[in-house]
Amino acid sequence: MTSYDLQFENAAGNTALTYAAATANVNIAKAMLDKNEDLSNLGGGMKPLFMAASLGHSQMVDHLSLFTRIQQWDKKEQVELFVTYARVGLYGKCKLL
Repeated sequence: MTSYDLQFENAAGNTALTYAAATANVNIAKAMLDKNEDLSNLGGGMKPLFMAASLGHSQMVDHLSLFTRIQQWDKKEQVELFVTYARVGLYGKCKLL
């Protein structure tokens, strides 16, 4: 797949990286982000970082946090991420917000 192909969204607005985040396969996410470092910030659906956090995938959250521009999310999304970190026990990630 090309960098361009990885940007496509499905009907729900999710990119392939969102589904890679759901599987917690950090190696796949790394390969995708090597082709396009902005992938974690694309998509009109669920953001990959939020997907990983909601499923409690700590290693994926750590990796995606390096690429995701959380400060550009609206305040509601930031609060939802904070609450999700707390809900799934990723308390240490809360301080990164």
